[in-house]
Parts: sequence; C-alpha cells; structure tokens
Amino acid sequence: IAFGGMVESPITNPGTVGPGRLAIAARIDYYSYSVPDFSYSWIPIGVYCDYHFVINDPKWDLFAGLGLGYVIVSESYSGPDAGLFNYAYGGSTVFVALQVGARYFFSPNMALRAEWGIVGYNPLGIGLDFKL
Repeated sequence: IAFGGMVESPITNPGTVGPGRLAIAARIDYYSYSVPDFSYSWIPIGVYCDYHFVINDPKWDLFAGLGLGYVIVSESYSGPDAGLFNYAYGGSTVFVALQVGARYFFSPNMALRAEWGIVGYNPLGIGLDFKL
C-alpha cells in the first residue's frame, strides 16, 4: 500500500483547450516493502498536467494526463553474501508517467478517486479527494 498526497489547480477554463480544462498537480507518495534480510522504499515526487473532460454528469470527473518526476529508491540487503552482490532494483531515477482516471463526487467537496498509470510510476491507485 502506498501513501501520499497531491494538490491540483486548474490552469485553463472549459473551452480554452477543447471542451475540457487543464490542471496542474504536484504529488508525492511513499511505499515500502520488507522481508527478512531485505528492505526497500520508493518515494516518487512528480508534477502532472491532467486534462479533465467535460461530461453531462457533475458528479463524475474523467481525466487523463502526463507526469514528470523523480523517484528516490532506498534499499538494503543484509543476508548471506550481502557485500558480494548488487541486489539493486535500478536505483533512484527520473520517470515519465501517463495516467487515466476518474473521480466520483459523493458530496460537493469530497470524491472517490481511481487512477491507473500506463507508463512510468503510477500504479493502480484509489483515494479520497477533498475540494477546498
């Protein structure tokens, strides 16, 4: 399970770039995994530009977007022959992400969010969004 946070702000009005609107977002997540002798953590930090499609139901917000970021990878292995082998998953790196998703507003200021990353970092994600 990954934990994280995101802030998003619209940068265009509907009709400026097609019927939808563009929004920019900043996001940070944290994921860790450990088993005996091995631990791994992943902290992706990214900026996303999402296109929010206009549909006739105000409870739904469908979007697709691109992201660019940096993932900080930390790992350790303390098992047999720990000093002889490189157990790295690839280390920290820049990533490019393509994502699609939807929000369902069950109140004017709260929505259930589901998104899926097609490329780069963005696993299947489910979360709760708040509108300020």
